Amino acid sequence: MVVRGGGGEDLKEFRIPLDQGLIGYCAVTGEVVLIENAREDERWSNRIGESLGYTPRSVLCVPMIVQDEVIGVLQLLDKTEGTYDSSDIALAGHFSTLAGIAVQQMEVIDQLALIVRRSLVTPGDPPSDGIEKLEELAAGIASSESSEEMLEIAAILNQIHQYGDNA
Repeated sequence: MVVRGGGGEDLKEFRIPLDQGLIGYCAVTGEVVLIENAREDERWSNRIGESLGYTPRSVLCVPMIVQDEVIGVLQLLDKTEGTYDSSDIALAGHFSTLAGIAVQQMEVIDQLALIVRRSLVTPGDPPSDGIEKLEELAAGIASSESSEEMLEIAAILNQIHQYGDNA
């Protein structure tokens, strides 16, 4: 969904099946994947690299887990200085948690938008199935132990973002 660096718009068009590549492995197992030489790893899928003319050397994949379910994968390629280490894994883990919460909140917003659209198109009683789903998603976010902490982190990251990319 989000790509920083070269080839961003082209990369957004790719979808990785769960049974392919490092991303698929990370999504299925829920394990962090750290590879120093992607070409030598049997799990590496070069389908995207070949179509873009770029194959990374080092790869870090971190699962986005929400309520004990992997909903996506954060992937970092080719650290500019040095190699990925435990602090990179920890930082990527925090970002993947924030991203997971953001994706979950977008689901709530999408459900709310659907309810509003249905209500505008069909006057009368609101669609109870949509309201129940919205209430369920909202309750899940509210009951999440880390949601308050993640919202605080998100606010801090937003403040940092106000200073621009170099911050």
